[in-house]
Amino acid sequence: MRLRDAGLPVSQIGEAMANRGGPERLRAIMSGRDEAVSGATFLDPEYRESSADAEVWLRVAEPFTPVAPLDCREVPARDAVVATLVGSYDHMPEVTAALGAHIAAHNPRTGPMFNLYRVTPAQNPDPAAWVTDVCFPIEEA
Repeated sequence: MRLRDAGLPVSQIGEAMANRGGPERLRAIMSGRDEAVSGATFLDPEYRESSADAEVWLRVAEPFTPVAPLDCREVPARDAVVATLVGSYDHMPEVTAALGAHIAAHNPRTGPMFNLYRVTPAQNPDPAAWVTDVCFPIEEA
């Protein structure tokens, strides 16, 4: 399930996912699913502090009929360059710089960065407990 919106500051993406365009539906999908994984795909070619073009999404167990502005789609498995950030999002620049260095050294063709939020502030308010997989999908040559 995904919800795409341009023009939001990066810091408000989580709030948008929780409150925009169908909060009742999102709550219904999430109910009883503490293990649910959410994420965001960043579609701009460079980092943007505000007005980022991003899709925020939630993994669901099975397809459903979406209510606008939500969309439901299946994303196939794919290889990716991944680093896991444990802790505060303040360390995201260091993680993306390390990934960028790896990508530059090995030269795979990659798609837009996406994050898998495995433990979020909604699940645990302690930043030391947050777990985020930072991913750059490898595209076919």
